[in-house]
Amino acid sequence: MASARISTQPALHGSLSTIEYFTFGFGTMIGVGWVVLMDDWLSRGGPGGGILGFLIGGLLLFPIAHTYSRLVQRIRDAGAEIAYTEGVFPPLVSFAAGWTMVLSYAIVCPWEAVATGNLLARVFPALNSYHLYTVAGSPIYAPRLTVGLLLTVLIVVVNYRGIKPS
Repeated sequence: MASARISTQPALHGSLSTIEYFTFGFGTMIGVGWVVLMDDWLSRGGPGGGILGFLIGGLLLFPIAHTYSRLVQRIRDAGAEIAYTEGVFPPLVSFAAGWTMVLSYAIVCPWEAVATGNLLARVFPALNSYHLYTVAGSPIYAPRLTVGLLLTVLIVVVNYRGIKPS
C-alpha cells in the first residue's frame, strides 16, 4: 500500500495562467541575460553571435523547464525544490537544495539590482552623477544605487505579499 504524502507546506493556489508562466520564465531568462551579457557578447561575437548564444541557451533550458513542469504537476506543494527532493532523497539533500536556493536568491536579487542600474545608466547618462565611493575600481553613483535599492525593496514587497494579490 502506497503511503500518502502529508505536507505541512501550503498548497499551490494555481493563480497564474499559462501565458503568465511563459512570460515570467521568458522574462527571467532573457530579461536578466541580455542586460548583463549583451555588451560582452556583442563585442566578441557581434549581433548574430549574441542571438545564437541566447537561442542555444534557451534550447538547453527546455529539459529543465520540462522537468519542473512535470514536478509541479505531480507534487503540488509550495516547497518547490525541497518538496521535489524530499520524496526521493535523504533529508540532507532537501536541506542542501533549500539552502542552495536561499543563497542563490540572496545573491541574484542584489546582482540584478546592480545590472538594472547599469542598464538605466546607459539609457539615462544623468544617473552617472553624484559619485559616492569606489568598489574594486568601479564607481558607485547615488542615483544608480537608489534605483537598485528601490528595485530590491519592490522585489521584497511582491514576494512578501505573494503573487496572487500582486
